[in-house]
Amino acid sequence: MESPAIRQAVDQLRAEQVRLERHIAKVESILERTRTAPSRRGRKEMGAEERRAVSARMKKYWEEKSRAKP
Repeated sequence: MESPAIRQAVDQLRAEQVRLERHIAKVESILERTRTAPSRRGRKEMGAEERRAVSARMKKYWEEKSRAKP
């Protein structure tokens, strides 16, 4: 035969477990959102084609600048 006090304690613990699981799920979802949206600081990465284009622009710039010197 089970004691009413023990049954009540088990019911309270199960209710607490449900409440804790809900809170844990909320915290995990917050952590997941912060993990998936990192802030990017500093320079962006360039691909090979973009690097070549910048290189060509800078070569032209420096050639024109050196010609303009007296």
